Amino acid sequence: MQIEIVEVLDQERAMVAFNSPVGSAAGVWKGGQGLETGTHHVEFEIPDEVHSWSLVQPTHGAITGGGARGGDFVTVHGQVEGVGEDSVVTLRIGPDVIFVEMEDSVERLNQGDYVTFNSPTVEIYPYQT
Repeated sequence: MQIEIVEVLDQERAMVAFNSPVGSAAGVWKGGQGLETGTHHVEFEIPDEVHSWSLVQPTHGAITGGGARGGDFVTVHGQVEGVGEDSVVTLRIGPDVIFVEMEDSVERLNQGDYVTFNSPTVEIYPYQT
């Protein structure tokens, strides 16, 4: 996914504010050196197991909030594409998918369901196109 880093919030912790096709949020840059504002191609990762989630009405995938962008948590909305072994859920967020480890009752999830959850952070991994 292409994002725009609009502000480096904390250089030492690599915390950035970004805009993307699925929303605006803050996250942790995992690209090493060269942390700067501008456009980047990235993948998102939820670093911790999700302990609580809710089924919601169909919606466009979104990642919002976090740090200076709106609170203590990042809120994620997405559509379930699949539920694998070990409670790993494939979640569509806009044009991309992420893999999320979900602890709480994943057997209730079906392909096509829409879920929402909060995470303390989202990690951002840049890649070259």
